[in-house]
Amino acid sequence: MPTAITKISTRFYNSRGSWIHLPTSVEVLGSTDGKTYTRLGLLQNLDNSKEGAVTVLFEMMPTTVQYLKLVARPVTIIPAGFAGAGNPSWLFMDELIIK
Repeated sequence: MPTAITKISTRFYNSRGSWIHLPTSVEVLGSTDGKTYTRLGLLQNLDNSKEGAVTVLFEMMPTTVQYLKLVARPVTIIPAGFAGAGNPSWLFMDELIIK
């Protein structure tokens, strides 16, 4: 059933010493039919200076959706200077909250 939403939030975990990195971008898409999706928000260049849980929040004018997609793009290869350099990173996400 289509529902009006105004906020979407989640948390990602950042622990670079354990090869766990924040995503390079997070995109939220919404649809009323499950076939055609519209971008509701995009965040890039998240502040990875903070270790631990990092909240990502999307706020919007009331938007009616029935289906949501959240696309979090991981760090594909850990850069030099970090633990695990040259290897794929882990991406940890907590619950998705929709209001």
